[in-house]
Amino acid sequence: MRADMLELMRLPVNGAKADELLAREFASEAAECQAAGDPGSAEIPRYLSRRHRIKSLELEARLTATRLDYTTLFDNGLDATR
Repeated sequence: MRADMLELMRLPVNGAKADELLAREFASEAAECQAAGDPGSAEIPRYLSRRHRIKSLELEARLTATRLDYTTLFDNGLDATR
C-alpha cells in the first residue's frame, strides 16, 4: 500500500512539472507575438498558458492531499502492512 501511495504522489509531481513548462513556453510565445505587434496571435498561446498553469496548480493540490493522506496512514502507525 505504501508503494502505491508513493506512486500516486509521483504522478502529479511529473504532471505539474510538465504543465508548468508548457505554460512558460506558451507565455513566452504570447509575449513574442505581443512584442511583434500582433496581439491577435498572442491570444491562443496566452489561453493555453493559463490552462496549463491551472492544470499544474490542480495537480499540486492533488499532491498535497495525497501527502496528507500518506502522513495520516503511515506516519501515525495506521499502516496495516507493517
